[in-house]
Amino acid sequence: MVGSLKHGILPWTTGTLAQLFPISTGAALALKQKKQKRVVVVSFGDSTSSRGEFHEALNFASILKLPIVYVCINNKWGEYTATKKAIAAKDIADRAKGYNMPGVIADGNDVLAVNEAVQNAVARARRGEGPSLIECKTCRLGGHQTGDKALYRTKEEQAEVEAWRKKDPIKQFTEYLIKKGVLTKEKAEEYAQQTKAKVEKACQDAVAGARPRRDKEFALSEVFAP
Repeated sequence: MVGSLKHGILPWTTGTLAQLFPISTGAALALKQKKQKRVVVVSFGDSTSSRGEFHEALNFASILKLPIVYVCINNKWGEYTATKKAIAAKDIADRAKGYNMPGVIADGNDVLAVNEAVQNAVARARRGEGPSLIECKTCRLGGHQTGDKALYRTKEEQAEVEAWRKKDPIKQFTEYLIKKGVLTKEKAEEYAQQTKAKVEKACQDAVAGARPRRDKEFALSEVFAP
């Protein structure tokens, strides 16, 4: 189960990604009924916004003015299909108009821009004015999963990816912090090396760990109808 109630991260495990909409919207309803000032923030991909649960949830949340912020990470690709080939709307944020709520577009590669958009939406929700939809524009640089070389991208689409690669949000924010005197180049490099070391150690531990059982008896255990 992914999540931590202690940190306000709602655990959920479902068969489809779109189930996060009724779950998160239900959590927002609970907060309102308990008269708490907390706000639910739920993030999802561009393709998931085409599922029926998305539209049902936004309509429901708007009618009851629930304290929830829907954050769509539009990275231009839904698994192996370009978003522009699957969604008729130019901007996913435009879908908010149908549910009488603000639809805001933010530069998904700008940490400060995303923070400002979310903070404004959260403040609105806390005032009892209801939900908002934020669309963070970005681009998926790699494939959908490990081993996916994204060979389905055209030359034009691959060129677009390379252009977005230059706008890496970590690089941009690091440069911003250095410019503001909050961070030094040396400290930034130190943090990068520390993070790389942690990832490499985690990989080594995984490889060195015990391999999962593969025998038939174990595979069929705790199965209702083998």
